[in-house]
This record gives sequence, C-alpha cells and structure tokens, in this order.
Amino acid sequence: MITGVHHVQVTIPPGTESEARAFYIEVLGLREIPKPESLQGRGGFWLRVGDRELHIGVDESGDRSESGAHVAYRVADLAAVRHRLNEHEIPITESVPIPGYQRFEIRDPFGNRVEFIQPEIRGRITISSGAPWEEVAGYSRAVRVGDTIHVAGTTATDSAGEVIGVGDAYAQTRACITKIERALQEAGASLSDVVRTRMFVVDIDQWETISQAHREAFGDVRPAATLVEVSRLIDPYMIIEIEAVAMVPSG
Repeated sequence: MITGVHHVQVTIPPGTESEARAFYIEVLGLREIPKPESLQGRGGFWLRVGDRELHIGVDESGDRSESGAHVAYRVADLAAVRHRLNEHEIPITESVPIPGYQRFEIRDPFGNRVEFIQPEIRGRITISSGAPWEEVAGYSRAVRVGDTIHVAGTTATDSAGEVIGVGDAYAQTRACITKIERALQEAGASLSDVVRTRMFVVDIDQWETISQAHREAFGDVRPAATLVEVSRLIDPYMIIEIEAVAMVPSG
C-alpha cells in the first residue's frame, strides 16, 4: 500500500545547474542536501522541502512549458511568497479556485510548473503540542482567531517534559523560540509574522544572553518585546518563559 510521497523530481536542461540553484536555493530558499555516492556525476542536485526531498534532474528531451505535472509547495504565508516572486519579476498565474485553499502558480526558469498553496483558516483554531500540562491546566499551545495567533507561555522542555539546556539561558531561549515557531507553522504562520513577544526570566542579569538569542530569531522582524524578571517559574531549572502574538496578513 502507498503510505506517502518520498520525493518529487523536476528536470532542467543540460548546462543550467547554476541558474537552477539560483532559483531554487536563493529565490525559493530551499536547502541543498548531498546526493548518494552512487548518483554523483549524473548531474542535477537534491533539495530538502520540510520532511520531503525535491530532486532536480538533468533532461535533454521534452518541452516542460506545456506540462501539467507540478510540485505544490504548502506555505505559511502566501502573500510573502507572492511578494518575493514579484521582487524577482517572476510571472504569477492565478490557479483555478478550490474550496478551503488559496493558491497560485508559476513556471520556473526551465518551464516546470510550481504551485504554492495555503489553507484558508476561518473561525477559532486551537493548536496543541501534546504536552500533558495542556489537559491538566485547560489551555492550548496556540490559538488562532482570524488573522491573529496567540502562542501561550512557552518553556524549554522536550516531549517528555524534561528541561532543555539546564543552566544555559541562551539554549533555553532558543528552545522556546523553536517551539513557538512550530506552533506558528501549524497555525499557518511563521516567525516573520510575530508582532509581540513577552519574556519572563528568573534572573534579569542574563538579559544580554537572552537578547542575543531573541535578536538572532527576530532581528529582521523587530516585534514589540517585553523582558521582565519574575520570582520563579514552574520548574526550578527553567530560566525563561516566552509568549508571542503573530498577525498574518490576508491575501
């Protein structure tokens, strides 16, 4: 039985690998991964797309510009993708509407059809991380209402509830932000949509280390931010707790 998709392959003409890397890595922001030893020397390259692979192969035959075959990328911010493509003067074609989704498509520089799709989110959506405390205390990791996403106070704990980075303010701050990012992605957003962060710390003297980790994640976003000292958090090994608010522009 088929259980999922392992990878997708698109093709490019011979001699265009540099142009392909410029488009797929620099414009779309995908990450190149090593090809197996057995496939070295055959041309093309492989990319990582979430938990799947995109293989760029070299093909000397065929007219790709008329093919309906395509890769559909699920994205968190369709408007941001549209803006980036417009910056690079890449023509956009509006797709046939389908219920529950917003989408459009392009042709890459080699004629391959590429689609970008985002689920339409209406009403109130709750996001759970599966942590037992959510059931105990009656809360959600994040709640989306319309275009606004509220992420609950987030600490540096793993799936088993153990504290990550004991004694390390930088590591705990990064761990909190990583968990916030996962919640935002599930709600259809990203760190670039964050407009407010609130950080609660047990030792304000560590503000420079904490601020470094915050700046690395949000330096280009510049959300409104609060950093305050509290007497303690729920676990004595916790140094910081962070909550966030994000706004996803429509369209």
